[in-house]
Amino acid sequence: MSKVYSFLIFVFMGCDLSTPDYPIIIADDEEEEILSIQLTPKPNLPLDTNGLYHLKLGVGVQTIHTLHGILHRGDDTTNGVNIIKMLWRSTLTWDWNGFIIPTINSSSYSREDGSVSQTIGVPHEHRGDTMVVFTAWFDNWKEEESEGEPFFIVID
Repeated sequence: MSKVYSFLIFVFMGCDLSTPDYPIIIADDEEEEILSIQLTPKPNLPLDTNGLYHLKLGVGVQTIHTLHGILHRGDDTTNGVNIIKMLWRSTLTWDWNGFIIPTINSSSYSREDGSVSQTIGVPHEHRGDTMVVFTAWFDNWKEEESEGEPFFIVID
């Protein structure tokens, strides 16, 4: 009896052995290399012969300056990457009414051309100090975290 049911199910349900109309994807023998993201800092500050940038303090309580850079794949700075969250950190902080305040904002996103920017605020108490700026980001495409080379800003 079970053979009859199996036969009837097979007859009524049918069996389609044709190939579906899916596109055929042929993989290349060599995969395209995905280059790592790099940062080229462009802090818009004078650079000395030792590779140190210099920020001249203004007359107010705090000097505000915007740092710039380009996030790009490989060595080509015109190969910018967009919508990458970038983290910023510096070695300098300051005390304001008992609160520890960082001298740099903590994050930003790259724009369509790969450009990034971040604001620093340096009080007069740091005159003569050297700020070390650290950067990092996460590449969603390659699922890897990277860090930029730190750069140095002498506070004049």
